[in-house]
Amino acid sequence: MHYLTSCVKGRALDCIENIPVTADNFGTAWQALLARYENKRRLITKYLSALLNLNTISR
Repeated sequence: MHYLTSCVKGRALDCIENIPVTADNFGTAWQALLARYENKRRLITKYLSALLNLNTISR
């Protein structure tokens, strides 16, 4: 759990900062992060937009 809290920052850290740092709470913290950030439709839209907005390569 300590490793997880040291790897996240900003809004992600805000999401799990109230969960006590114990090994038993790792699953709880991980599920909280997944619930907040694993929006597959939004991720696909963002990735597709990034691909479509790439600059063309000139020779």
